Amino acid sequence: TIAWSILKNEFQDEDAVGDAFEKLIPYLDKCQDADSTAARLLLTRLVKTSAIDIYRKNQREKGQVPVEEA
Repeated sequence: TIAWSILKNEFQDEDAVGDAFEKLIPYLDKCQDADSTAARLLLTRLVKTSAIDIYRKNQREKGQVPVEEA
C-alpha cells in the first residue's frame, strides 16, 4: 500500500489508514459513489498525507535526545 511504501512499519501503516478514514468522514456526503474515481483519489491522497505526517513525526523524534541522556 501507499502507507507501507512510506513508513515501512506495519503498525504505523495501519495508523495512517485509520487516520485517513477519520479525515474522510466530513467528505462522505460529497461522495455519491464509494467506487467512484473521485472517492478513490480522495482516499488515496488522505492515506498518503497521513503517512507522510507520521513519517515526519518519526524524523523529528529521531533527532530528539531523551532528558535522561542529556
